[in-house]
Amino acid sequence: MRPFDPSESGGTSLQERIHPPGGSAFFVVGTRPEAIKLAPVVRAAAEQGRFRPVLVATSQHREMLRQALKPFDLVPNIDLDVMTAGQTPTRIAFEVMRRLEPYLAEWRPAWTVVQGDTTSAFAAAVASFYAGVPVAHVEAGLRTGRLDCGRDGPSLCADRTRGAQSSSRGRGV
Repeated sequence: MRPFDPSESGGTSLQERIHPPGGSAFFVVGTRPEAIKLAPVVRAAAEQGRFRPVLVATSQHREMLRQALKPFDLVPNIDLDVMTAGQTPTRIAFEVMRRLEPYLAEWRPAWTVVQGDTTSAFAAAVASFYAGVPVAHVEAGLRTGRLDCGRDGPSLCADRTRGAQSSSRGRGV
C-alpha cells in the first residue's frame, strides 16, 4: 500500500479525498509487534474499502518499525517521529498525544485502531478519546478476558461501576 497522496485526485475534491464516504481510520503503530499485528488489518481495511486506512507511525522504535513494515510494503502516511535518545515512556506519551492531536482535528477519522499495551497505543487511544474519535483496540483482553484492559500483567485498569458495566453490555462490549 502506497502512502496517501492528496495530489492523486481521481476527480474528487480535496475534502472527499481526506474524508471519503465512510471516513478514514487511523492505524497507529510505533513498535515492531504493532506493525506485524496491524499490517494484515490495514490490508483488509484497504481491500474492503469501507474506510481509507491511514497508517500513523509514532516511530517509538523507528528502525525496527520500518523493518517490520517493509515486508508488507507499507509506508506510513503520517510519521509523528517521536523517537529520541534516552526517551522515557512519559516523554513518548506526551509527544504522541501532542503530535497526533492536530492530525485528529484535521482528518477527523471515523476510528483510531491501536494494538497491544505499548506507550504508543496508550497515548494514541487517549488522544483519540479526547478528540471524540472512537478507539478500536486489537487484542484488548486477549489473555485476561477483560476488554477494559490491554495489559496481561499488573495493570492500571480501573474496575467498572455497575452502571458502566450495564452500559457496556447494552452496547455489546
